[in-house]
Amino acid sequence: MGHRSRDVCPSAMGFHNQGFDSYDPKRELFYLGINHLCMDWEPFMLPYRAGQFFVGANVWTYPGPKGDRQNGIGSGQVKAYNAITGDFAWEKMEKFSVWGGTMATEGGLVFYGTLDGFIKARDADNGKLLWKFKLPSGAIGHPMTYTHEGTQYVAINYGVGGWPAVGLVFDLNDPSAGLGAVGAFKELAKNTQMGGGVMVFALDGKSPYDDVSLGEYGM
Repeated sequence: MGHRSRDVCPSAMGFHNQGFDSYDPKRELFYLGINHLCMDWEPFMLPYRAGQFFVGANVWTYPGPKGDRQNGIGSGQVKAYNAITGDFAWEKMEKFSVWGGTMATEGGLVFYGTLDGFIKARDADNGKLLWKFKLPSGAIGHPMTYTHEGTQYVAINYGVGGWPAVGLVFDLNDPSAGLGAVGAFKELAKNTQMGGGVMVFALDGKSPYDDVSLGEYGM
């Protein structure tokens, strides 16, 4: 009690959040979105009250050892994990925790969204970034794919939220607030904004607004 333990890894947010993992049966790899976060932990006595947070600790959260702690970035990773051998085939750093899940496709791509507002596609074999698109807000939603009338689409819910958005939504500055989430994501406001929606992409890159015969207003 009253002692501040430093560099506890992973943080109270966990190494892996609620985001779905995806699996590629041909490559025998799981694709994971990771919280690359550590914390300082200072417990104190706290009486239990029904319906109230029952943590009993001050928490300061910051990027893990591979991140940039001075600038508060590098708190996320995407990893390709072989559950048979226990080895990681590759890993790629992200500016913030990868809060949403991944989607592996038969065509050898891995899609996911980022808190700083991108949807990205990486090569499933080596993690090379092949495509990205800037979304209006950060993404904690999971990418998905479907086919309609012979065209394949990729869709994602965007809108920064959850634990990472505590400081952004409530305009908090105390780094220990939100069980350390405010400090962990202190740079998030400089990289994205609030707001939510759904973005859909066609595999052939065509848009319903490409038909100029619909007139100036697309009507």
